[in-house]
Amino acid sequence: MVYRQTCAGCHAVIDRSTHMPVGGPGTSGITVTVVPLDQIGTDPHQAKNFASRVISLEKIGGPASIPCMDAAKVVAGGIVEQWKGQSAANAQTENEIDQGRQNEFRGLLAYRARPLNGIWATAPYLHNGSVPSLYDLLLPSAQRPRIFYVGSWEFDPVHVGVETGSPLTAHSLSMRAFPAIRMQVTNTVSASASPKRWR
Repeated sequence: MVYRQTCAGCHAVIDRSTHMPVGGPGTSGITVTVVPLDQIGTDPHQAKNFASRVISLEKIGGPASIPCMDAAKVVAGGIVEQWKGQSAANAQTENEIDQGRQNEFRGLLAYRARPLNGIWATAPYLHNGSVPSLYDLLLPSAQRPRIFYVGSWEFDPVHVGVETGSPLTAHSLSMRAFPAIRMQVTNTVSASASPKRWR
């Protein structure tokens, strides 16, 4: 119900067997709506951070400084190519999904209303990454955590989201800044960095 009321108008539902929009015309692809930041009416920080963030891939043999969007393209592309190479069935599935489109990551100052299939696995949630779990997302806004740590790779199977209770040095602190909107600080974080607080 929450999805139908607040998300379905922009985010297409994709059929898992055909990889095409559910109930759509015989289209040859998925159309993703792009909404400029000044029109979407939500916290712009996630889009702005993605467009400007620089990270290091030295630990996996990459460059010391690379734009986040380029790093995402390199890493995601490598994972897809590795998976595709494991079997002819994987290669066929990848071709059905990509339909000849290039692997692109662009830092547009906008939000792309991508399909939300598999959204359960992409916490934290909402446009600004302000809700750590599906459990918290379904709570009234006033009852959601005001502060939580981000950066953990650990899955929380009870709340269906990311583990937020372990403030390690490589985590960043996310803090709700307004009653209905939360902001997340996502800066380049080194292993020795301390958590950042957003005010």
